[in-house]
Amino acid sequence: MAAFDTGKSTLKQKIRSTVALSLIWCTFFGGTVALSLVLKIPFDLISQPLISVKVLSAIVVVVHTVVSVLWSALQFHVRSAMKCAGLCATCCVIFHCFAVLFGAPAIEATAETFHFALLLTALAVVPACFVLGPDLGRWSTVFILGKPSLGPETAVFITGICTLVGAWLGAVPIPLDWDRPWQVWPVSCVLGSLFGYCVGLLLSAVYMPYKYRQLYKMKIT
Repeated sequence: MAAFDTGKSTLKQKIRSTVALSLIWCTFFGGTVALSLVLKIPFDLISQPLISVKVLSAIVVVVHTVVSVLWSALQFHVRSAMKCAGLCATCCVIFHCFAVLFGAPAIEATAETFHFALLLTALAVVPACFVLGPDLGRWSTVFILGKPSLGPETAVFITGICTLVGAWLGAVPIPLDWDRPWQVWPVSCVLGSLFGYCVGLLLSAVYMPYKYRQLYKMKIT
């Protein structure tokens, strides 16, 4: 019983930390995107999508690296890092190919399609690498079987799915004859993925305490 209580207490603390980090990160990241759309600072997401994607992707990678090092205090393993880098590169190529298959320009806008794939990788794959590592078995359990453990795995699962759904929904207005600057490839899909990512952060912050209460019949607070 004591061991069970200790495990439950550890899980509660892990969920609290994950929820807090998700909300803080959503506020900062969402605020940055909002500033770029409204005030055009620190970049103009509509007219300069490639530069914006590079900056946002770099921010995501740096922040997740710092948080992972400070939170988990894990030792750096070169082999694991190289495997994760290879996994990210592979996913980037896959996202690029899928974008082309779904109608993205194959030749005329190669750079734009690549940057869109880069953003999807930064939002959906990089955070998962820091949580799941290079173990493909864990990736299969979380993303294919849909059985993430409660905590960081749940957060990266929900944000990853919401990012991809947002990117897909972002493609809906592209063929419409509105002649808006945000309809130019890949701006609307970039906006959709960013919005989906932020929604995923909020959903995970709400879902985890709810699921914990369902499992243990007690509040997370």
